[in-house]
Amino acid sequence: MNQRTSETSKVDIGLAPPAKANLATWAFWGTLLFLAIATVGVALIVNMRAGVTEQTNEVEINLTALEGALGASSTEALRVVVPDIDPLLSDAYSRVYAAIPEYVDFHYSVVGGYTELAVAAQGHIGAHLQERLFDGFDQRLNKLLETLDGKYVEAYASTLDAEIRAAIAAETPHGVLSEATQLVLTDAVTRAGISYPVAGAAVVFGSGGLKALTAGIAAKLTAKITAKAAAKGGLKLGGFLAGAGGGGALCAWGGPLALACGAIGGIGTWILADAAIVNLDEFFNRDEFEATLHDLINQHKADTKQRILQAFALKGQELDKAIAEDFRLSDLPKAGLEN
Repeated sequence: MNQRTSETSKVDIGLAPPAKANLATWAFWGTLLFLAIATVGVALIVNMRAGVTEQTNEVEINLTALEGALGASSTEALRVVVPDIDPLLSDAYSRVYAAIPEYVDFHYSVVGGYTELAVAAQGHIGAHLQERLFDGFDQRLNKLLETLDGKYVEAYASTLDAEIRAAIAAETPHGVLSEATQLVLTDAVTRAGISYPVAGAAVVFGSGGLKALTAGIAAKLTAKITAKAAAKGGLKLGGFLAGAGGGGALCAWGGPLALACGAIGGIGTWILADAAIVNLDEFFNRDEFEATLHDLINQHKADTKQRILQAFALKGQELDKAIAEDFRLSDLPKAGLEN
């Protein structure tokens, strides 16, 4: 039994060295193969990069081509922002429309009627509307304009880059704009975007801001309020005189105080008549007045959109002019400047 075990151990010991030798052989040849493949791969990459470098060269752009690219950029940037104007305006005006029913309630009240008549007489109906209907509108409009302005500048810059690449490719296949010129144009776009922002009501509505545009609504409401007050005045004056006469007769026993008593009766009749007339006015005219307010605000919204479009069109012109001027005045070489 012990002899057999010794023989087996001898056999096992005799087989071990060939297995280790085979493993070392495979590791050696595998390492050589890996190094060979890596060397070939690196050589291919270097050759490919060398080929690309040989195929591309830096070029300049002429002023005429640049001006064409600028014009295309401002047109495309405006096209990009236009679809966003209506949704953003609807959001900004949503609170204005929501405030109409409450304003109409105030309008058809005794206190509201006298308040409106007083502010209209003082020429402050615009400020009254600002408080009642357009509260916070300036802030919402500014946010809207900032959103549109950022999107416009981004679209302008990306389109300008694409247009310049296309203009260069049309003249010089595999040509790229020189790094120095690219830096100058990037800087010019950034500075022009900052210098000509479309942000703030003053930019859109002019020096008068929002009040300049609400002046149209104010003028029409003032005319309505004045006409309504004149129509009610005759009826209430008759009621006042009748009330004063009736009050004087009832208070005749008061002697010298009869006149004051009659006046109090007239004032009471005036207020009652006023309330009755306001209620009748509301019953017959509320729907029409509310519809008129909606129409006026719709027109206000349309005017705002038109002014925003004009502001961005002007911004595009100013950007085109400023960037072209920066390029013209720079010390960069310009291809075909005589064009």
